Amino acid sequence: MTYVNSAKKFGENDGKMVEIQIDNSLDYWKLEDIMLVTNFPFEYNGVRAIFIPDSLCCSVNVKTSKIGIIVYL
Repeated sequence: MTYVNSAKKFGENDGKMVEIQIDNSLDYWKLEDIMLVTNFPFEYNGVRAIFIPDSLCCSVNVKTSKIGIIVYL
């Protein structure tokens, strides 16, 4: 999962949705197999975000940031 935001925090409902997605993922995956990548520190239910630099944020379309993040990782 990736989430990058220039405000360096989750949007209004995004944080809750990420928590729900982590909880659901833990039903099917081992904790060490779940990856969350953000440009700010975050930890929930044992899943700690991998921190990436802001330079990986695509200013044209934030959804395409995932490509740069994959290459970076």
